[in-house]
Amino acid sequence: MKRLPTLIVLLVLLVLGFRVLIQTRSTRSPGPASSPPGQPGLVSTNTVITTVTPPAPLESGATTPLIGETILLNYGSTNLPPKMI
Repeated sequence: MKRLPTLIVLLVLLVLGFRVLIQTRSTRSPGPASSPPGQPGLVSTNTVITTVTPPAPLESGATTPLIGETILLNYGSTNLPPKMI
């Protein structure tokens, strides 16, 4: 008998959760804003295009380490004592 109120509360919460889920799925979010028929759309006129030049290639033999190599450089070093927190 002690579990009956808990079971009823869980059942009510489950039903309410499904109801909220169904209501949120049934309401569709509005799509992208579009102008009504017969009206021209807005056109951007101050558009600026910028280009990025790639960096110059490195000299042969000189390579930069990958980010993972930098992060894990001394990960396996056992010469340090464990840190006490």
